[in-house]
Amino acid sequence: MLIKFSVLWVEDDDRWYRASHRALERYLKDLGFHLVVTRISDPENTQWDQHFVNTSQYDLMLVDWRVEDTDKVDKPVGGDVIAKIREQVPYSDILFYSGSAGLEQEVYDKRLQGVYTAQRNEVRDEARELIEHLLHKTLHPKIMRGIIVSSLSQIDDMCFKIIEHKFNEEGCDKDAFADGFRKTLLKQAKGQLKYKEKAAEKDNDAFIASLHSTMILDSHKRASKIVELAEGDLHKDDHTTLSSLPDTISKRNWLAHWTRIEETDAQIVLAEDGKANYIFDQTEAIRMRKEINKAADILSKYVASLTSG
Repeated sequence: MLIKFSVLWVEDDDRWYRASHRALERYLKDLGFHLVVTRISDPENTQWDQHFVNTSQYDLMLVDWRVEDTDKVDKPVGGDVIAKIREQVPYSDILFYSGSAGLEQEVYDKRLQGVYTAQRNEVRDEARELIEHLLHKTLHPKIMRGIIVSSLSQIDDMCFKIIEHKFNEEGCDKDAFADGFRKTLLKQAKGQLKYKEKAAEKDNDAFIASLHSTMILDSHKRASKIVELAEGDLHKDDHTTLSSLPDTISKRNWLAHWTRIEETDAQIVLAEDGKANYIFDQTEAIRMRKEINKAADILSKYVASLTSG
């Protein structure tokens, strides 16, 4: 849902971890990504081994080479962590770090391939450089175009959950609620008039259920109605932020459907009859990722508040 960057982080120092986490979170947020960290802080915890079962779910692993007191427990640490990871995934992006000398030599002695090393006070800078390297291909306009189209389709699903819940709330005037969508649907229906009129003639329950289909009510119109429905439920700032979602969806639709007239490593230029060219480049991709993440965060919390009662 959110455009995520996932990290497995082995670190037992709470204060240092929180400060480093905040720094990487800000860095990724500026790029339009949401940092998701799975942290292992205690090697005696029974979950220690479980996190290394499927390392392919992580974009990056940050590993403290010497977690305190690991010599007292029979758990994989240091070079043994690599061995554990390599059992599952032959190639993983891993940054080992240490506050003491000798890390690079130990990595060399253990013949560990495909890993990066850093001193503890250099981890944040080294991690940012590694993340930039890892994201290089992902940030390419051609690939980001697909990610944005896919991520917004998940927002479409959340919008429908909100519609369905609001319709079934106690005290909802079901006729008025459904009629509001009927008016929106029929206003949009020119090209598919017969198909949509048939849907509009269904009874309320069947009609609301049919709104899940973008053939009945497209994602832009659905999001616009969600903004309208949520106005009295959300904080003013959140509602203002959410109000930009229909515009973001419009641009997603352009990426999905407009004709590409130029495509380079730097940008994609799209054209549609009667409209100005739309340029999708790195700056626009970052802006859209930020908008998608903000809208997804607000919507997920809103859905949770509606369904928790």
